[in-house]
Amino acid sequence: QTHPRHASVTSWLAMKPSPSAGFEHRKRTFLDKTFEGGDKSSAGGIDERAREVCAEINSRPAFFTTSSCAGRAFIWRGDGVKSTECFSRWRVTHDLVEDPPEKYFDLGSLEGKCDSTASRKSSQASSCGCWTGLLSLGRSRASQLEVWEGRRHQQQERMEMAAAEGAAPVYWLRFEPFILHVCCRDFTAASALMAAARTVFKNVGLQGWGENKLIVAIWGDEGLDMPLTGPTGVPLFPGQDEWLQGLVNSRHHRNWGKIDRFTAAVRAMEDPPPGPESVPRVQDGLLEDDDVQADELGQPTSKRRPGPRHFDIVGDVAVLQSRPQESELAAVGEAILAEARQVKVVAVRSGALSTELRKPDKAFEIIAGRNKDSRQRSPLITTHNEFGVRIVVDLDASFFSTRMAGERQRLCRLVQPGEKVLVAFAGCGPEVLQLAARPEASEIVAVELNA
Repeated sequence: QTHPRHASVTSWLAMKPSPSAGFEHRKRTFLDKTFEGGDKSSAGGIDERAREVCAEINSRPAFFTTSSCAGRAFIWRGDGVKSTECFSRWRVTHDLVEDPPEKYFDLGSLEGKCDSTASRKSSQASSCGCWTGLLSLGRSRASQLEVWEGRRHQQQERMEMAAAEGAAPVYWLRFEPFILHVCCRDFTAASALMAAARTVFKNVGLQGWGENKLIVAIWGDEGLDMPLTGPTGVPLFPGQDEWLQGLVNSRHHRNWGKIDRFTAAVRAMEDPPPGPESVPRVQDGLLEDDDVQADELGQPTSKRRPGPRHFDIVGDVAVLQSRPQESELAAVGEAILAEARQVKVVAVRSGALSTELRKPDKAFEIIAGRNKDSRQRSPLITTHNEFGVRIVVDLDASFFSTRMAGERQRLCRLVQPGEKVLVAFAGCGPEVLQLAARPEASEIVAVELNA
């Protein structure tokens, strides 16, 4: 007789869709509800400069974009937080600040508060023609400044600021770089996308996750927030409109270049295989892959595969650093092939890195392969994808470790724009290729004896 709990679990699993099917349904629903491929950003659509990368991501089965911004500049005042009522912004532009720059940075005309008399008087001190008008306006109306509604705990502070002698609104210039939020099917997909994004952007991570909802956030690093006036309305950069224009436009160009490189990295990214299903499998009414549940039902917990617990994956090769027992070789190889679907060859490191060339003194021992060609692959050459960069590695003839990937990225982030880099003892060139994929270094020289 079937236990009632087993039967209820079985019937629930039969009705519950798989995580992959649920993700596909959410993706279709989201993209169908929104215009031009879907976007929850305040603009309500995808910016022209971000359409290509969003289209590439949305064409992949494991992702869909939820919000994006290709980068924009604007002038603002208030708390600096857009979600509050105490925030106003003007002249939002996703494109370059055009000539003459005085028109864009004419603060006195933001709200029509700059009269012609004040503008004429200020023209002697500033090419903008509105700085002095803005200053005199702030001083004359200091006692009449409105107390903006916003966060309640700041209302008393606003009243004191408004009543202060010489108080005036402070205007800021802000540049917000590229930002993208992507919903991913599983952690395997999220990891692949973050690896591709980190070849270009520094600020990449998981913003949050919940049941069937995994969001990767990608932020650009060309941001700018600088005051244009002081606390009493004093202009901080009179006559420097062309310089301010250059600050904004140079960030636009760098930001657009990074979007293009990120698009290329996404195109080069292989579609990640589906990760382990979160829904347990059921056989004869018993839970197979949930140890706690199986133990509660009086079933033995699942056995760990034989051999070493850990192995490295280089391209399509699983590398074991220590050799299993002779009686376990075949079982270990087949278990790893079943566990890691991207692996085609399972190999054991046979020799030490004892020579000055830092290459193995013995060839790797292949203990398993998905087909005859894989089991006979010699030399053991594979193509490894690291942070979106493809590296061809001959494991029999060079030293390469996936465990140094983080250190390679740390070194890359130390390089400043325009610097020349010498990579000594370059090996098979992973650091060189990572540096070449980034824009900072003006010249890279690699030196390696094992050529």
